[in-house]
Amino acid sequence: MRSISACAIASATLASLPVRTAAETAPDARVLKDSSGAEAVIAPQYGGRVMSFTTVDAKRNLFWNAPAGAIDLNGWKNHGGEKSWIGPQNLWSAIKKGRSWPPPAHFDSASFKVRDTGEGGADSISMDSPFASGGDACPYGVHRSVSLENGTLRVVSRLVRAPEAPDPEAGLPAEEDEWHVWSIAQVPWSAEVALRKTGLGRLNDGGSIERGVFAVRGAPAPESSVTTLAIDPDAVSGKLFFDGDAIAVGYPDGALVAHRIAGAGDTLDYPFPKHGRAQLYTGWHGKRDEGGEKYLELEFTAIGAQPLEMEFSFFPGATAAEALRRL
Repeated sequence: MRSISACAIASATLASLPVRTAAETAPDARVLKDSSGAEAVIAPQYGGRVMSFTTVDAKRNLFWNAPAGAIDLNGWKNHGGEKSWIGPQNLWSAIKKGRSWPPPAHFDSASFKVRDTGEGGADSISMDSPFASGGDACPYGVHRSVSLENGTLRVVSRLVRAPEAPDPEAGLPAEEDEWHVWSIAQVPWSAEVALRKTGLGRLNDGGSIERGVFAVRGAPAPESSVTTLAIDPDAVSGKLFFDGDAIAVGYPDGALVAHRIAGAGDTLDYPFPKHGRAQLYTGWHGKRDEGGEKYLELEFTAIGAQPLEMEFSFFPGATAAEALRRL
């Protein structure tokens, strides 16, 4: 296993983080603001994405956006930000009649319809995706509700059954996961990440740790659920699957936390998928030797048709592990 040097695990400096704003890529977006000074920019026309999230303590976009003019990536428009997809991904080829990439357009790149704003006393917006069309076959669309309150960004997403859709479980292999909604937040790259694992505590790296992409830093205390990782900045890509409810990314000014909230009757250790409910991905937008840009993906999946509730918060001055212990 290749070791990661002390220089490699240093987080990016603030000056090296992307400073582009959502307005550069989503000029017609909606802006949410709360009394704390936090702000979120939502682009219904780009698959309902949250393009930007800033707080009074982090006066920069805590989400990653693709460089202007470099959004299209081999036929897929990777705008960045936080989005909801329909999983499991290995059923996309059935939706798209044999084509597994790019993601089905109706939940990834189509324009979402804005339903209403100002729900629940918070600055908010709710949106619906269209249903599959153009030959794609999917029994579901996506509803997204985004709100901002007390400096915390909250995103609730759920599946919406398409009218006259066939039985959504028809033809689903017995060993396969159920249809579910899936939150993916792309954030600026950092070498410092911490995971908060839950009950089953599975950690499946698909060989990424063995290849040296991720390294566990130190031995967690027996009673601790927090595991700190270092990421090799030269790695092309790598992915971890684990049972958990939170991922924190450390930056020089503090830590961003993505927290999956358990709902009534929910269990974060549901046996599907086999790898766990949370995922961490490191990769590049574009080619590394042609000016590409690194980013991380913080990913969580719902259980079947249950809603998925996510909260994003910034902890000024905290390391990734410290932020998770404050949740």
